Formats: sequence, C-alpha cells, structure tokens
Amino acid sequence: MLTQSKGAVIFEGSKCGLHDRVFLNSLGLPTYEAKDLALAKKHFTEYDPDEILHVVAIEQTEYFKVLFKVLEEVIPKSKGKEKHLSFGWVSLKDGKMSSRTGNVVLGEWLIDETTNKISDMMTDDKVADKEEVAKAVALGAVKYSFLKTGIKNDIIFNFEETISMSGDSGAYLLYTVARIKSILAKACLPIGMAGKLKSKKKLDLSDLKEVFVEEKEILLKLAEFPEATLAAAEQTDPSKIAKYLLDLSQAFNNFYHTRQILKAETKEQEFRLMLIKAVEETMIKGLNLLGIEAVEKM
Repeated sequence: MLTQSKGAVIFEGSKCGLHDRVFLNSLGLPTYEAKDLALAKKHFTEYDPDEILHVVAIEQTEYFKVLFKVLEEVIPKSKGKEKHLSFGWVSLKDGKMSSRTGNVVLGEWLIDETTNKISDMMTDDKVADKEEVAKAVALGAVKYSFLKTGIKNDIIFNFEETISMSGDSGAYLLYTVARIKSILAKACLPIGMAGKLKSKKKLDLSDLKEVFVEEKEILLKLAEFPEATLAAAEQTDPSKIAKYLLDLSQAFNNFYHTRQILKAETKEQEFRLMLIKAVEETMIKGLNLLGIEAVEKM
C-alpha cells in the first residue's frame, strides 16, 4: 500500500483506481496526508469516535478517498467511520471567491455588512439594544443563507435575499418568531392567558365552530418537525430543517393574514394563541439546530 520511491513514501493509488500521493517527501518531511494520518490516530486513540466528518470543499473529494483508504490499512477500526462532507464554492453575486486571485471576502466583513443593512431596516424604536439585535439577526441571516443550500451545491450569497423579510431568508424566519412573540405579549396579560399557554392546556377542537384550512395547514406542518429533523440527521443535510422552517413560517404568515387572532371569539382566540405558541416553540427549536438564536423583537 505505502511504498518507498526515491527516498519518499508514497501511496500507489493508481493500482486501485485512486491517485498516487506522497506521504513523506524525499527529505523525510510529512505532507498534509501524513499529518492527517497522525490526526486520525489521535482521534481514535483519545476519543474512540463513532463517526468523523470532514467538512471540506468538494474539490478535495479525491484526496479524502486516498486518505480514508490508507487509514483503513493503518488504523483498521477507522473503516466506515471517516466521512467527507463536501460543500460547493461560495460566490458573491458578482463572482466566485478565490484565494489564488485575491478575490476573497472575509467572514467578518460579510457579517458586518449584513449587520449594517439589517440595522438600516430596523425602524421600531421600541427595540432595546438595537445594535445587538441587528448583529444577532445578521449572523442568523448569514448562517441560514449558507445552510439552506443542499450539501454539495454551490452557494451564491446575495445581500438582498439574505436580509429579505418576505422571502427565503433567515431574517424572514426570525421576523416570524418576533411577530408571534409580539402577538402573545399583547394577548396574555389582558386576558390572563399566560398560565394556560405555559401549561400547554389541551383544547377540545369540538368546542370550535370550525377549524379553517389555514389552521389545519399549520397543524399538519407542526407534525412534520420530527420527520424533518430525522432526515437532516440521517442525510447530514441541514437544508432539510431550513426548508421545513420556511414552510412553517409561510403557513403561519398565511394564517396571520387571513384569520383574526386577538379579535377572535374566546374559544377560537384561545385555540389560535396556543397554535401560534406551538409554532413559536417549534421555530426556535429548529433555528437552534441551525445554530441560529431567535430575538424578541425586530
């Protein structure tokens, strides 16, 4: 598997359909391949992991095929446990980023620019710590813009789409949560609903005159959350959760624009408040799985 050639240690991958690669050069110095072997040894010696994911660009696919093949020979218990989770190139709207050409955008700059744009959009004077909220929303928006794209697909970052309050964006999802929080804040104190919502009191649907299609859509979508999270875990694809949260947000906003909540009759109001409370809780759980923190107001 590993052989010596002109003083170097190489892997003759061409004999098994892979690339030939150097692990020690003729001076006896380790290459990246050898260093990754040492790292793998440390992983399996100190942590005994069930699975190791290498989240690296798709261009390194052939490299990891070689590395994993050698690892199976050097560290037999690594077989089937080392996996390469590839992702596509990240591009701005005006072109691909590349370190070789100098066309590189730092993550800090991307977040700062998004924060400034979010801050300019925030007109609610009641928002405390506006600067901190803008940073939290911007960070969530940037994360979502990366995670909503399926694995292995290229990512095209677009500022307008990222900060949109009405499209497929993290800002839209966070605004949905903030909107629900605002409704619940207005409803709970005046009508004494806080205790009921907190206790998750079950409501007999037979008490309602009718369960409307917009409400049924939300109920069905809420029931899909475990399935979406399981699919994301099994396929190592966070975009499954991102897509689910977008669908849930759209279902809520469709309901919000067509049905009364605070002005509804008592039974209907109680049911609808509990319904949107469930949406809020599910949205927050899903966002947390994506590493995004919800905000109280926007």
